Amino acid sequence: MQQVGINVNLAPVVDVQTATPPLLASRTFGTDGNSVATYAGAFLNGLQKNNVIGCLKHFPGLGSLTSADDPHDTLPVVSSSMDTLQKYDLAPYKKLIATQKPAMIMSTDVVTTAIDPDLPAELSPKAIDGVLRKQLGYNGVVITDGLYMGGLSRWGLAESAVLSIIAGNDLIEGPYTSSQVAEVVQAFKDAIQNGRLTEKRIDESLQRILLMKMQYGIIKA
Repeated sequence: MQQVGINVNLAPVVDVQTATPPLLASRTFGTDGNSVATYAGAFLNGLQKNNVIGCLKHFPGLGSLTSADDPHDTLPVVSSSMDTLQKYDLAPYKKLIATQKPAMIMSTDVVTTAIDPDLPAELSPKAIDGVLRKQLGYNGVVITDGLYMGGLSRWGLAESAVLSIIAGNDLIEGPYTSSQVAEVVQAFKDAIQNGRLTEKRIDESLQRILLMKMQYGIIKA
């Protein structure tokens, strides 16, 4: 990746596979939190010690979803209890945040009812600010999953982008044409003007992004 000038890898997947048939069978490291953390941690370490930014995903977890619950097409719901989430889905994050300091974590398009029964995780302050930041102690960069995916169609791309930043994400994935980029930029401007987004909130993300870029040599202080 370094040889071809790529400085970010949106991996590893740390979803803990507990469903049958699983949604991400070929992309998961195991069926329990410890083994997933062990193998994903080795993968992450291999990236980051060689100055490539790694990214744990898909927070707060897609491992309990079956192949019929693809977020690209629909908005899946995980109804696991908080105890189950702590034992499986959140376990790799808890361990790897403490031991490996992942540069980035990706939030995703899933309603996890024990955390927030109303909003998908990547649009939910309860998930990003409440669980990931406060409970798990993560202070690195959070990036969204694809905001163009079918699960978020009811909100639309521009509104999803605004809600994701309000929720605590720092980077967004989604707009991939010039018109979509312009639409999202205008939505951000409107949200700042009408008070939904504050400059303070934007500056928090900017600081995290710049610190990550300095840490990995993308920019110099």
